[in-house]
Amino acid sequence: MECRELDITLISAQNLENVRNFFKKRVRVFAKISLGGNLITQNTTPVDKEGQTNPVWNFTAVYTVGKNAGEIP
Repeated sequence: MECRELDITLISAQNLENVRNFFKKRVRVFAKISLGGNLITQNTTPVDKEGQTNPVWNFTAVYTVGKNAGEIP
């Protein structure tokens, strides 16, 4: 089976609700990426420590998928 590389880049989020006032501990803002909700394919961005409600990650997750993955029959 031939494979292809799939790169997914999560750049940022904007205008997230500020929930930091509700927690005593500092809230760590990060995102999780997976293919089809499969935990085996899950990647996690680094924690954004500066963006608060507008975090920036510029994180690229690289997956190897079958050549026909994502095609509609």
